[in-house]
Amino acid sequence: MPIIVILPFVVFYFSKPIAQRGGEVPLSIIPSLLIFSLLGNFLEELLFRGYVQSYLREQMIGRWRRILLSGLFFSAGHIFLASTVTDLGLIILLFTFWEGFICALVYEKYGIISATLTHGLSIFLLSSGFL
Repeated sequence: MPIIVILPFVVFYFSKPIAQRGGEVPLSIIPSLLIFSLLGNFLEELLFRGYVQSYLREQMIGRWRRILLSGLFFSAGHIFLASTVTDLGLIILLFTFWEGFICALVYEKYGIISATLTHGLSIFLLSSGFL
């Protein structure tokens, strides 16, 4: 599933040299990057899937609507990032909606650990420079 999440970035940025995508990542920080990606995104998954999406289920909101809303809320939670931390703006919001949508699907079928692995490994692949 992480490949499905990062596919839009791979399509748009594959032809760009690594220097234009943030530069090479030293191999010495790859283990730390992996741990941070998994643990940090576990907290996001607990909030958006474990709490928000579960709450929507309790409110008897249908599966597809719940998945869409979870993706939208996840994207909205990244407005600060999109507007201040990066200069990508709308691209970040579209990506986080896509990522939130896929993670919501995974959560519905496989649970929080699988959603966390999907989210964390996607971020790891994007930030590691392996792609």
